[in-house]
Amino acid sequence: MLKTVTTFVLLVSLSSLVSAQSKTGTGRWLNGTWEGTGYQMDNNETWTMKLTVRGKRHKIEYPSLKCGGRWIPISIDMKRARFLVTARS
Repeated sequence: MLKTVTTFVLLVSLSSLVSAQSKTGTGRWLNGTWEGTGYQMDNNETWTMKLTVRGKRHKIEYPSLKCGGRWIPISIDMKRARFLVTARS
């Protein structure tokens, strides 16, 4: 559940920010570091999260949970990014 909610929260955040980013190429707008707050709906829990994108590498960190992993892109276009989440502790 945490993985699905985290992905959803980031997708909503990225979708709202993409219009302000450069659209010079499919997925290039995603490069860089994205920080925010994850939210789990079933128990109203929040946690910090940080996504670092460098080319084809998508590293996710949850500093307040002391864990992280990587996100594997399912699809990335000029407006939306979808990922499969793998986690490690």
